[in-house]
Amino acid sequence: EDRKKVLAFQTEVLKRKSQLLPMLEQLVRDKKYTFRAPIETIYDYSVMEYSFSFWQWGNDVKFIPSLQATDKEIFDHWQKISSVNYFDIESGKSTAPFFVQAHRQLGYYAYDPKPFRKVIQTKDMHGYIEKLFLEKDQVLPYDPTMSKLTDKYLKKDARHVLMIYGGVDPWSASSATKGKNPEVVKLVLPAGSHRSRISNMPEPMKERAVKQIKQWLELEN
Repeated sequence: EDRKKVLAFQTEVLKRKSQLLPMLEQLVRDKKYTFRAPIETIYDYSVMEYSFSFWQWGNDVKFIPSLQATDKEIFDHWQKISSVNYFDIESGKSTAPFFVQAHRQLGYYAYDPKPFRKVIQTKDMHGYIEKLFLEKDQVLPYDPTMSKLTDKYLKKDARHVLMIYGGVDPWSASSATKGKNPEVVKLVLPAGSHRSRISNMPEPMKERAVKQIKQWLELEN
């Protein structure tokens, strides 16, 4: 039911493109954002990013405006959850090295416009990292060698590694696996998001994490 509400909101934003696009254009002018694609395309990508961002940061569906809400209410919520500054060239300079690594070594999540095919203008979203986030000299062939080495390392040779994931964080779908390595501990907060930390763990899990770290520190000493 929660996913349906998210999907319905995304669909509504796409349906209101003629009303909301001028509002987005004004925001872009005010903020002086620049993109590697036309604003009409960035609009669609921002709607696609909404669902990932919504779950990544642990938002609550009760705050999603109704489909009868005003244009301003719809627009403000959309940009609060999935701001177009994510695609802004200047804003993205600090995370550019990550996108190079994602394109080169790690892979990255895709957008699926199929559920919105009747209301979305941008039908093909393949290869959007290099289209929207990278300079031409940053586009390198994909090579999973390092990812495979890291996976092998965690399962065999890693020591004193504590992995923390959120149960509703989309990133957890591709979380690292520890295999049978007893020196790696993986903790997943059932309702946790990308903001999952030891400090906001349920008490039993927090105690386990702290105890494990103390044991490792004693071994090192």
